[in-house]
Amino acid sequence: MPKLNALYNYNPYIAAAVDVRVNLTMSQRPELEGGNNTFRDYLDEWVDAHNLMNTARIEECDALVNGFSTTEICFDEDSQRVEWLKPLNPEFMRVRRDAYDNIFGYIQLESVPPVVFEPKRILKTLHNPGSGRYNRAYGRSLLRSALYIQALIDDFSHDMAIIMKVFTKPILAFTCGSPAGEWSDEKLVNFLYNMEQRTQGGDIGVKHDVIVTPIQSLTSQIRVEWWLNWLEKQRDAQLGVPKIFLGVPEGTNRATAEFVMQEFVTRLRTRQMQKSLVWETELFPAILAGDFPDSLIVSEKIPKIKWPPIWEPPADILTDQQIALFNAALIGDKEARTRIGLPEEVYGNLKDLRDNRTEDMPNSAVSMTKQPEE
Repeated sequence: MPKLNALYNYNPYIAAAVDVRVNLTMSQRPELEGGNNTFRDYLDEWVDAHNLMNTARIEECDALVNGFSTTEICFDEDSQRVEWLKPLNPEFMRVRRDAYDNIFGYIQLESVPPVVFEPKRILKTLHNPGSGRYNRAYGRSLLRSALYIQALIDDFSHDMAIIMKVFTKPILAFTCGSPAGEWSDEKLVNFLYNMEQRTQGGDIGVKHDVIVTPIQSLTSQIRVEWWLNWLEKQRDAQLGVPKIFLGVPEGTNRATAEFVMQEFVTRLRTRQMQKSLVWETELFPAILAGDFPDSLIVSEKIPKIKWPPIWEPPADILTDQQIALFNAALIGDKEARTRIGLPEEVYGNLKDLRDNRTEDMPNSAVSMTKQPEE
């Protein structure tokens, strides 16, 4: 986990990839629908008052980097109401479970003695859980598969830094002394010490009996672009974020870009559904339990979460889609108009107007408001 957090904290490219996912997934507040009206109004007010979306962004970032996130539900000791949510550092959290993977608590190893939590006091969100015993409890980090590739990129960067220093401060071979007389050891040591202090662009000044021969670097003719490009390609595939979000314009056509974007949005939608499950089954019942009897808090009465669209296609594409659906009689005119952001009011039925349109009619059969009756 320290290595995973170091990747996010000190690598700008990886940090940008994680932040893009977090912002697109948790940037907009979801709506609550269905369930009991009183419960829905109560939860709406609680979500706004406690800035739940800010906590959600912290949780999602922790889940992507560490594989899971843990948040403490802080209750009032007297009323047992949920006062606030406190995200905990996953690096110090451990799951307490038996041989059958039944979770009976959590433990925080950040202090001495460790802090023990009951299951109902912790909200846990997993990223990409697996069938293995470890992955079932802790998920899998988005950055875990990038550790090796990033280590190779870091090694490459270190080696290239050394090579660049060789070019700016080349290796020099000094021949000191002459057949007429050799240098003493003390004199040679002093000379080499002075040469070690030489910086890039520094001048060399000696009295006599010194021949300087620059040695060309053996790496000057090596082509390394293909190696760096391959490493970056592997990292991009593991992060799975379209390059356009990272400041790199895509060199693909529009159709390919649309397909890539739709696949990326599907991944984010999956994360939203996982977050919805945690809130609807664990957080919302805990919030309601502070002011309502347990007998009333059943799943049928708890509101469901409806997330707003993460991304919409451009207006021209969206309009063409709705027109095609309308012409195929798959949707109505009001539904099509609503989806492209137009008001529902029209002069009668839009289809009839379009079929019987004459030059005497307005330029558009669409009006922002109904015409007043004479």
